[in-house]
Amino acid sequence: MQDLASATVARNAAEHRKRWLKEELKAVEAQHPPPPTDTGPLLEMRREVQQLRSRLAACEAETEMPAADVLDAAEQAPPELAQKAAELAARAAALKRSEQALDAQRAEVRAATEEASLFEREAAARRSHCDQLSQQIQDLKAEERTAAARRRELDREVHGLASSYDRYKHLCYVYGAALLRTPHLGQPLEDGAKPKRGLDALIQVLASRYGWPEVAFLRIDRRGAGRLGATELRMGLLLGARIDFPAVTGLTAEALLSAMDSRGAGFVAAQDLAACRPGIWKEFGATEVLTVEKLRALPWAAAGGRAQAFEEFSEDGRLNWPGFE
Repeated sequence: MQDLASATVARNAAEHRKRWLKEELKAVEAQHPPPPTDTGPLLEMRREVQQLRSRLAACEAETEMPAADVLDAAEQAPPELAQKAAELAARAAALKRSEQALDAQRAEVRAATEEASLFEREAAARRSHCDQLSQQIQDLKAEERTAAARRRELDREVHGLASSYDRYKHLCYVYGAALLRTPHLGQPLEDGAKPKRGLDALIQVLASRYGWPEVAFLRIDRRGAGRLGATELRMGLLLGARIDFPAVTGLTAEALLSAMDSRGAGFVAAQDLAACRPGIWKEFGATEVLTVEKLRALPWAAAGGRAQAFEEFSEDGRLNWPGFE
C-alpha cells in the first residue's frame, strides 16, 4: 500500500513538471516568434525550444510509465515525499477501516430494521387477533344479554305456569271435596245468623251453600268464561246459584259487581270472589280439604286408574312407604 502511494506521489510530481514545461514553452514562443530565417541567436533559441520539447516528451513518457517504473521512481523520491506518501497510505488504511466499520454498522442496521419489521408484522397480527377477540367478546356479551332477557321471560313463564298449576290443583282438590261433601253442604242458615242486607248476606249464603268460593263461582259462571260482568253475575246468581239476590242483599247486580271488583277491572273472577269477605267464607264455608279427599281428587285416569296404580306400587296386596312415595 505504501509503494502504491509513493508511486502516485511520483506520478503527480511528473504531471506537475510537465505542465510547468508546457507553460514555459508557450511563454518562450510568445516572447520570441520564429524569424523568417534561422540565423545567429534565433538558431540558438530554436535549439532551446527543441530541448524544452524533448524534456516535455520525456515528462509525458514518465507519466505513462508502468507500475514497476512508478515504484522505482517512488523509491528514488526524496524522503519528504516518502513520508507524505506513508502518511497518505496510513490515512487510506484508516479510511478503509472506517469504511469497513461503516459497512458492519450498515449490516447491523439492516438486521435491526429487518427484525423491527418482523416485530411490526407480528404486532400487526396480534392487533388483528385482539380485534377479532374484542369482536367475539362483544358478540358474546350481546348473546349473554339476549340469553338474560330470554331467561327473564322464561322465569316469568315458569312462575305463571307454577301459579296456574297451583291454582288448578287447588281447584281439583276443591271440586273433588265438594263432590264428596255434597250431602253435607247447602244446609239452611239459622235465622239469627243471617245478616240483614248487603254483600255480606250474599257471601254468607254462598259459603253455607257451596262451601268454597271456587265452587260457588263455578255455579255462577254458567258460560264457563272465567269472568263475570253485571249481566253474567245477575243471570248466574238467579239461574245458576238459584239465589234471589235482590231479596237477600237489597242491591242490584251492578252494585254487587262494584263491591266485589276490588281491582277495578270491570269484571270479577274466582279470585275476586275468594278475596271478598274471607272471614265470612272461613266462618260459614267448608273446612280445609282433607288429605284423603285430595288423594281421591287426583286424576287417577292418567295413571290407568286407582287399581292399576295400587297394583304397580304394592307388594302382595300391601302398599309400603317407598311404593307410596
